[in-house]
Amino acid sequence: IKKVPLPKVSSVANTELKIATFNLFNYLEPPNAYYDFERIYSAEQWEKKQRWVAEYLREFQPDIIHSHASKAGAIGRSAGIAYGKAKIVYTFHGHVFHSYFGKLKTSIFLAVERYLGKRSSRIIAISKKQKEELSETFKIAPASKFSVVKLGFDLSKFVDIDGQKRSSFRS
Repeated sequence: IKKVPLPKVSSVANTELKIATFNLFNYLEPPNAYYDFERIYSAEQWEKKQRWVAEYLREFQPDIIHSHASKAGAIGRSAGIAYGKAKIVYTFHGHVFHSYFGKLKTSIFLAVERYLGKRSSRIIAISKKQKEELSETFKIAPASKFSVVKLGFDLSKFVDIDGQKRSSFRS
């Protein structure tokens, strides 16, 4: 949980904004927490994670819940919806809505993301193209719910690599 002091406003003084953020690792229940990239949670495991996160939210009472990554994002947003007292923000870093899983699994993921997207206060995309794809192609949520926050890395030095440098780099 992060406490962020708000600027003083004539009608609001000494107010704090509490933000809970869930990512790939910190929603795993310690001790001995680990993450297996290939594992899909069973219903029992999903419920255990949901209870743990719900308990965390009740204890810390955040104003904003931010999550990212697919599993942590789904668990954090679902718990945030159940908590009902915070704005829900989700960051997409990528997606698996085409060319990754078969049609059935992809349709399930799309249905879940559309459900969560409708209930999210704001969705962050890492590029304009990603925002367009998520809002227009896959209809996760209306474009008005999205904000674009570009990656904080300067990738320009990787764009103009010629073939010889690329071969040298890869060997």
